[in-house]
Amino acid sequence: MYPQGLKPHTHAERAALIEQLVPLWQKKFGDNLLGIAAAASYARGEDRAYSDLELELFVKELPVGEDAYYQRVVDGMLIEVIYRTPQEYLRQRSEIAPHWHLSASDRLLPVYNAPFIEAISQQARAAQHSEAEFLRAAAGERYELQETIAKVLNGIQQNNLEGMSLLVMDATMRVLQILALVNRQPFVTFARYIAQARQFAIKPERFDDLLDILVQGTYRDLPHLQEVVEAVFAGMEKIFAERGFPLYDDPLDPNLPNPSLAAPEPAKQEGLAGEMRLVPVNEENFHECGKLPTGLDHKHVAPNTYSIAQAQFWPGARSCCIYHNDEMVGYVLYGPDYDEERYQPVFWVGRLMIAETQRNKGYGRAVMHKIIAEARRLGYPEVGLSTGPDNAKAIGLYESLGFHATEIDDGEMVYILPLI
Repeated sequence: MYPQGLKPHTHAERAALIEQLVPLWQKKFGDNLLGIAAAASYARGEDRAYSDLELELFVKELPVGEDAYYQRVVDGMLIEVIYRTPQEYLRQRSEIAPHWHLSASDRLLPVYNAPFIEAISQQARAAQHSEAEFLRAAAGERYELQETIAKVLNGIQQNNLEGMSLLVMDATMRVLQILALVNRQPFVTFARYIAQARQFAIKPERFDDLLDILVQGTYRDLPHLQEVVEAVFAGMEKIFAERGFPLYDDPLDPNLPNPSLAAPEPAKQEGLAGEMRLVPVNEENFHECGKLPTGLDHKHVAPNTYSIAQAQFWPGARSCCIYHNDEMVGYVLYGPDYDEERYQPVFWVGRLMIAETQRNKGYGRAVMHKIIAEARRLGYPEVGLSTGPDNAKAIGLYESLGFHATEIDDGEMVYILPLI
């Protein structure tokens, strides 16, 4: 017995169905109708026997009192149409939406009012996003990533062979979506996720092994599965850490603002060529950071080794090496703090050190812009720091950024930058 609601169709049969629908929509919307376009597999000319038919329909105003999402099953084929205004469509395309990993690859094939469809397609393509925006969107998936990987590890501990296939599939899908953002490369279609992902330039170690487990169904080798899953998760951590994304700095204190899932904004580099990055201190960069020369500035800045140790006792601290391109040029320690006298949270810069040989190049200003942008996005009311009253160069930098002196505490001038 064959299913009644699922039948094969040709591309020509879908084209004939579109021809029937267009006059019906003209009748329904009249002058309110702006244009109609096919999308997905039909628009790419890749629709197969059991492909559905997806269209985008543009109107001046959305219909009142009815669903803006048209769904039908006709002669065993699914038809899906979204009614949109041009403004809403362009707004969605101007953002990195949760479904960007798939929707961003879509194209519009005009089926009614081609000039309008071509014009709005051109406007949508003009929307550009920076690498930092993509990384912020990817970092926003970190809670879901941790949850799905943890479920796999729980399943391994429980020897849950029956449920392992779904657990691994769910975790792999989350990794795939994040990597699409990191690589700034959307998937063309669901069926090509794995083939495309194998070609990504940026991916964690053992990633292809995880894909092999999913494809081959080798879930029963639980020790191997655990080894691969843990390596992939550590590799994802490394991808973000190398790009200056502190993933694990959530403050426990509920009096502090919720942490943002976004990474710091790119610095306003004011003439700097190349990329400024803040990379958390780790085993690989610790020794180099400790050896950065302070020169005569040692009376104003503590040794980096002391600052790195101090960070261990500061909940939520960002202890980072400063890189210009691939060269380490300094160190910074900052993060959430609390002003006990005024009972309000503050984003505090505990240390900013630029190596003696790297000064007067704008690195300190670029780093401060990063920190200020992060504090503003996290919702902190102000950024605070302190420096010696004789540190004229640092004071000049902070005042040029809008900081103002508020008090002397333990021999140092306290500077505050209000953000609200």
